[in-house]
Amino acid sequence: MDVLDLPYGVGMRIQTNCPIGSQECSNKSGTVNGFVSCCPRESTCSTSNGVYCCPDEMEESECRELVIDGAHCANETWSMFASGLNGGLFCCEAQDIGWWGKLGGNNGYVGCGPDGPSASSEYIVTPMAQSECP
Repeated sequence: MDVLDLPYGVGMRIQTNCPIGSQECSNKSGTVNGFVSCCPRESTCSTSNGVYCCPDEMEESECRELVIDGAHCANETWSMFASGLNGGLFCCEAQDIGWWGKLGGNNGYVGCGPDGPSASSEYIVTPMAQSECP
């Protein structure tokens, strides 16, 4: 397996509830500022250095490597962003703005929303191209 097809890929951040057909991964990922992380219900939440939506039987490290190599959101309607922190990836709903902020040292957070960031220490990021799914 060289890359993972949908519904596997990079997980989403959102300020409210996960969209229909998704599950919340926040209890594993340590989100901040009221955000939740989500993966499609057909996948397993992997929260090692980001949120990745993986097959049930796959090790987190293998899944993360495959997701990064064939980078795409776990849902084709989401937009993908790079966080600016350790090359981390995250996805938002297509109409939302993505941003990241620093907490100190190499620690930080990402967020998504229709209005963009609310603090001057948060940085808007541009959506990036996603790999084609096989």
